[in-house]
Amino acid sequence: MRAALYVILALLMAGAPLRAQAAAQREGPVRPEPMQEARVDSVAVEGISPLGAFLRALALPTWGHSAIGSHRRGAFYLAAEGGTAWMILRTISRRNSAENVLEVREAAVRARVALEPPVDPEETPEAYEARVEAALEEDGLVADARARVEAREGQFEDWVAMGIFLTFLSGADAFVTAHLWDFPDPVDVVVAPTPGGGGVEVAAKLYLGNVFR
Repeated sequence: MRAALYVILALLMAGAPLRAQAAAQREGPVRPEPMQEARVDSVAVEGISPLGAFLRALALPTWGHSAIGSHRRGAFYLAAEGGTAWMILRTISRRNSAENVLEVREAAVRARVALEPPVDPEETPEAYEARVEAALEEDGLVADARARVEAREGQFEDWVAMGIFLTFLSGADAFVTAHLWDFPDPVDVVVAPTPGGGGVEVAAKLYLGNVFR
């Protein structure tokens, strides 16, 4: 009797793995969850709204990008806006120098005209000013100085326009970057065990849209 019980228990224990294998085959292979490496978002920090990043970028170069963690972009706009500001100051200095030269040359022409005897002894002040203006128009040095002042003024306006453009471009870039801060990193590495077991799969994903983020 005891031998018969041992035989029945042995049959039941031998059939358990077979039943488990059959159930697993019916349910299909179980794919383990991929073990993805934890990564820290290098583009933005939660809590900074796109509008806040935009206003920070307008107020101070690289502030908006630093607030969202995009330091490389912030460094680029800091260099671009800083270089533009330096060129504006340099153009102002050159324009002031050109204006000083123009004043000296005009003063020399006026002094020369004042020493010339008038054609009409009863020359009116209006006629005298007209004679001075004619002398200024005919003087080559004065014409050259006026052209240089106009060129410096045009350069100043161009650099100011460039500075305004870069400022708003930086703000717009910070605004868009804050919107896209939760996009995946350009390169994503995934490590997971193979379905059959005994191996490891390593996959790398490249997001071309985020390479120059």
